[in-house]
Amino acid sequence: MDELIETYGFLRAMLEDAVATWPDTVNQETRMAIQVYLRTHCRSCGMVIPEPLRRRSATQCSWCAQPPRAAIRRRLDEGDDDDQVPF
Repeated sequence: MDELIETYGFLRAMLEDAVATWPDTVNQETRMAIQVYLRTHCRSCGMVIPEPLRRRSATQCSWCAQPPRAAIRRRLDEGDDDDQVPF
């Protein structure tokens, strides 16, 4: 699970950089579509942010906004080692 989230972080950073340096000669509709994507998807995991949270300018989904839950989820996905407590 961590690898997927890490990969999403790299891809999102590339999109943010592309939008920030987008030349005026390139399709502006594509740029605007990427900006909408970045505004509507969680900065941490890529999940769609529900509209009520977006209205409050949230940049993360409700799960990632609560760090202890996200950390527990990642630890549980790491393996089947029952000897370790996930928190």
